[in-house]
Amino acid sequence: MRAESFNPYHVEKKSLQQEKNGSSKLTRAETANRYVEEKGETIDFGRRKFIAGLLATGATAAIGGKAIETVLEMTKSDDSSAAKTESMPAPETKAERLEKEEVAYVPEDDLTDEEISQIKNLLDFDAPIELNMEKYSLLERSWKNKYSDFSLYKKEFDSAYARMEKYKQELSAYFSKCGVPYEFVYLSIPESYAKSKALSHMKARGPYQFTEETAVDYGLKINGKVDERTDFLKSGKACARFLKDLFKELGDWTLALHAYNGGFSRRYAKKAKAGNEIPSEEGFLEYMEKDIEAIRQEIHAANHIDYKVAEGNTLSGIAKKYSVSYDKLRQYNGIRDPRRLQIGQNIKIPLTAANREFVYNKKVSGRLENIHYGPKCNAAFELVREKRNEMKNTA
Repeated sequence: MRAESFNPYHVEKKSLQQEKNGSSKLTRAETANRYVEEKGETIDFGRRKFIAGLLATGATAAIGGKAIETVLEMTKSDDSSAAKTESMPAPETKAERLEKEEVAYVPEDDLTDEEISQIKNLLDFDAPIELNMEKYSLLERSWKNKYSDFSLYKKEFDSAYARMEKYKQELSAYFSKCGVPYEFVYLSIPESYAKSKALSHMKARGPYQFTEETAVDYGLKINGKVDERTDFLKSGKACARFLKDLFKELGDWTLALHAYNGGFSRRYAKKAKAGNEIPSEEGFLEYMEKDIEAIRQEIHAANHIDYKVAEGNTLSGIAKKYSVSYDKLRQYNGIRDPRRLQIGQNIKIPLTAANREFVYNKKVSGRLENIHYGPKCNAAFELVREKRNEMKNTA
């Protein structure tokens, strides 16, 4: 299935080499981050040239069930403890930071203080979770304000709408043939702002942000010479076929949109059908409310959460990911040799007053994005309809 949507707010910068040749000196972290932004990919620490040029010192990663040496950047804490290693994933890029800011930003026009507070505290760690259609509509209003009033988002939206001009006629006809509403052609706007070369940090690519697996399932070619995810027409038609299948499965277009972004609505629909219920938006929000509330209560009450070691993990990287000290994590798990992590190994992440909310926010971040996704898309589609009506009235 798909993962997070790409956010394209890249600011034009000098190239990495230009920065090196200029008067300002980049730190190693800045250099690594620039590499990520310019290449549009996470750092492959196996590249000898990159290692030799940027980072030097060692740590170990769990790969294929065996511990192997991987060269990573070494950092030192401010206290007197020994130096600890940084690990994958690569430093957060500007696009990723702005993607978080896009969800966090709440335009104040046309919203009361109470409504703004409800949006900002939608999944508050310190209060019971409450999701309903009123809040859902509030999210849609907020997204419409972002796209139509706030200068940065309005500029991106208008540019994306213009880029769609040369594709919309052929794609609209194909979407209609598949029985998909015509405005869903513009799903490329909330997905990538209609940028053919868009690449998310989860490796979803193209204007309609297909992962490799889903792209292949829907007939897009991906090999060393071609990646049809970047072909606007081919990926758009694959999007139409995918949405058609999602609607057939879920029976609701908004639920289909949520499923395009992630698997939550599909899991909900499966559970609803098993209980002889008809899947609905209201039911989906109730399902998400119970799911997130269970996570919130669990993290409030637990002493630790479990984490399974994945390929490329190091103990220091896991510690950083969950905002816990390296030494505390190692001691809590009784790990003598952190170089011998194995894929699938269970690691207990200790929870303290200092990291409980951080861990909670990290655990529900994908759910928060998915809750926003339907309102985000519907807001974009409403603006598309308004633009089309304006064009008809002025014709």
